[in-house]
Amino acid sequence: MPDSTESPALVPATPGALPISQRVLQEWLRAAKAGERLIYHRGFLVCDRDRLTSKLSPAKQRALNAVASDLHGLAMKNRVQLVQCRVDAGIFEYWAIKQTRR
Repeated sequence: MPDSTESPALVPATPGALPISQRVLQEWLRAAKAGERLIYHRGFLVCDRDRLTSKLSPAKQRALNAVASDLHGLAMKNRVQLVQCRVDAGIFEYWAIKQTRR
């Protein structure tokens, strides 16, 4: 049985499916409880969103830009908290944490 002091579950996207799609984000938002976390990108977000520095395919870059923009809007409405966690030099995981509705 899990200890009640453990942090809420971190829900990773399917391996190889990062960045996530807007559909995956919307499904997570509907199902997630307050405090649950979703990894929505792994890399270096500012570079991966930029047309000149991104190593992502154009389709994945468009998906990342759409999800990042959606999440920024949700963060401005206090529906999610956005967090980055360093994984390695120049590599971060980007998390969305579902907030309680007020």
